Amino acid sequence: SNQLLASTLRECDPLQSRLKSFTFSSSECGDWSASYVIEALAKHPHLIQLNVMGNNISKGGCRALAKLLRNPTSKIEVLDINHNHIDDGCIAVLTQALEN
Repeated sequence: SNQLLASTLRECDPLQSRLKSFTFSSSECGDWSASYVIEALAKHPHLIQLNVMGNNISKGGCRALAKLLRNPTSKIEVLDINHNHIDDGCIAVLTQALEN
């Protein structure tokens, strides 16, 4: 389940984690579950590529992504958000996170 995945990601020691790429795609899980997993990724300072394609993410999921992007330890360079419910409001939330 997505909760188990998020729990496992949270339990990883950030000093030991070398997770650089993470694909969590096509689960069509929606904002709540996707946000739970995205928030757990904040403990992985080496993450540079994140694929959340096809998860029915909309504004709630975009807020979680924005929080991750604003995290001072975030090094994300590649973010795949294709095939979600991303509208202009979502783009504004993500754009603002990248500008700050």
